[in-house]
Amino acid sequence: MRLPQLQEIIREASLLAARKQFVLFGSQAVHAITKDPPAEVLMSRECDVWLQDEPAVGERLRSNLGPTSPFQQAKGFYLDPLPPDLPVVPKGWEQRLVDLMVDDIRVSCLEIHDLIVSKLGAGRLKDYEFIAAVLMARLAHADEVIERIRTFPDPHTQALLLARLRIATEATDVRL
Repeated sequence: MRLPQLQEIIREASLLAARKQFVLFGSQAVHAITKDPPAEVLMSRECDVWLQDEPAVGERLRSNLGPTSPFQQAKGFYLDPLPPDLPVVPKGWEQRLVDLMVDDIRVSCLEIHDLIVSKLGAGRLKDYEFIAAVLMARLAHADEVIERIRTFPDPHTQALLLARLRIATEATDVRL
């Protein structure tokens, strides 16, 4: 998804939800830190927004802008409202959100290192590809990702996330 597409879907979501603020999880958050995102960001067709506890708004957005909506069929990209239970994110993530303004709409994007940890939590192939691309583009630093992983109190969670980080970076020049 390119920035103009992200802007378009955020404008539509703002109208449908009657709100001027969103929290953006997922790869599209990279648009908040660079004008030249990796191909893995541009290839993604979804925009993940988190709605803290608004099921009616989430359903309205999903039916009008979601993966099987007429909007997606016409435009080729879609909005994916996330459920209220958060994906894996490190402690303090809310204080590190990075704002992206779309007209008068504030899009608070997950900070890049927090985003990588969240992607490690999901552990899908597309997440590993995204992580490798972002680290190789020097938009994030592996040592900071490791520090964020260490904020989890559970050693099993830390071990799992670190193992997934190794998997994501094994075919890159990134050293852990």
